[in-house]
Parts: sequence; C-alpha cells; structure tokens
Amino acid sequence: MAAAVIDLSSSDDFETITVKEKHVLFMEEELDTWYSAGNCQLDAHASQYEKENVLSDEAVICERLVSHIKQVEERKERLAFIFEELMRLKPDSKEKLSQAYLKDYLGVSRMTIFDDIQPLIANRLMISSRGYLPTTKLIQFNHYLREQRIDLFL
Repeated sequence: MAAAVIDLSSSDDFETITVKEKHVLFMEEELDTWYSAGNCQLDAHASQYEKENVLSDEAVICERLVSHIKQVEERKERLAFIFEELMRLKPDSKEKLSQAYLKDYLGVSRMTIFDDIQPLIANRLMISSRGYLPTTKLIQFNHYLREQRIDLFL
C-alpha cells in the first residue's frame, strides 16, 4: 500500500487508494533487496534462527531417536531420564544438567552419556556446553511426543 500512496494511485479526490500489481512487485523487490543485503543478512539470520528454534521435522527426529535407542538396550532408560531432567530446566536458565550428575546417577561413563545424547545435540534439542541445557525445540518435541509418540520412553 505504501508504494501505491507514493505513486499517488488514488481516486481524483484522494479518498481511496488503488493498489496495483506494479506496486506489489515493487515492494517485493525492495523487501528482497533489504532482506538479503550484505550488511544486514536478515535472510541468513532468519535461517539460522529457524534451525535453532523451530521444530519442523518431528517425525524424522523421532525415527532417528528410535533407531539410536534400538542400538543399545539400556539407552532407552538413560535417555528417558536425561530427557526428563532436561525438561525440568528452562532453555534460558543458568541452571544446567551436569555430566557429572548424570554419570553418578546413571552409573555409566562420560563416553556412554556422550553417545546417548548425540541425537539430541545433532537435532539441536539440547545445548552441550559445560553442562546440558534444553532448547525451545526440545520443548516443542516434548509436546509432539506427548501428542503423537507417548510410547517412545515407556
């Protein structure tokens, strides 16, 4: 509409604005130019944000997780515990789930924990940096599991 106003695309008495195809095309071109400009790179930022925060492939992640669990019989119980512990934390919290706590509680090596959580890290469901934090994607994935795959950790 802004392009139509600038173009004075209106009735003779200026009471109505007429948006034409050329106005829409102009704005589309302008927004595309702004969005992909080298000094802003809003398209790159939006893409990165989506990868980190938007869950769009729940079923695929679930199947990867199921496949990962099937590789080691005890993994299901450990992942269920880790998942439950992560869900107690807020993504922006300073409190983290420590590897030492998991190691002691689960009675397994750090390498076992590392192997167990790989799908969670690879799919950006958790952050691993001096402890473990859930991401907003994990919260979304938890909702998916409750609605679609309640059986996964049973």
